[in-house]
Amino acid sequence: MKNLIFALIFLATLIRLNAQDCNCDKTIKVSDQFIDGKVLNAQPGDTVCLMAGNKTQLKLFNFHGTEGNPIVFINCGGAVVVKNSTAPYVIVVSSSSFFRFTGTGDANITYGIKAFGSEGSGVSIDNLSTNFELDHLEIGNNGFAGIMAKTDPRCDLSSNRGNFIQHNTIIHDNYIYNTGGEGLYIGNSFFNGYITTCNGVKDTLYPHELHGVRIFKNIVEGSVGMEFRWVVQLKIVKYIATKL
Repeated sequence: MKNLIFALIFLATLIRLNAQDCNCDKTIKVSDQFIDGKVLNAQPGDTVCLMAGNKTQLKLFNFHGTEGNPIVFINCGGAVVVKNSTAPYVIVVSSSSFFRFTGTGDANITYGIKAFGSEGSGVSIDNLSTNFELDHLEIGNNGFAGIMAKTDPRCDLSSNRGNFIQHNTIIHDNYIYNTGGEGLYIGNSFFNGYITTCNGVKDTLYPHELHGVRIFKNIVEGSVGMEFRWVVQLKIVKYIATKL
């Protein structure tokens, strides 16, 4: 029993030291899948460490930094591998703003966060999320998009044109391959609106605009390509791709 207690203490110490080496303000354990920023008490400027290991899903929501102090999500102690062949997504960041999601936590690994195998998108940024940066991610073998970044129109109009703008979408230095659809799907496909039924009445909903989009140094292989919809300000610095 004493040996077991000492082993547990030693393991906890290693985890704590590892987190300190990554300059973590908050940590997300390998076993954590659904993390509420309010519950975690994440503050602007915090570094939120994703501890290395294998996960089946990762959903982050209600994380809000500021323009001068974004929240940084980063892998710590090696690669974070998220793989799921039955869910519609692998990694989701929802209802969040002013954040960076980066796989640069280990100098020996180019893409320190990996998203594999979903029926839908590898990485989805949605539900009124804005002002974000995605970099050094490896996203492969997903059924639809590699990265999906948009919030679809709603009957309550909260995410629709005139009420919401997705600002400063920055996507760079990612490796995306073998997707069933687009490697990068940025924005909604129906700028002229689409007809749906809201509260029993047919209505036409219009998607939001995107301002300040920057896409550069991404490698996309084995995908349909890229789709950018209703982007008002777009800069593509470098894009490397091969067709299916």
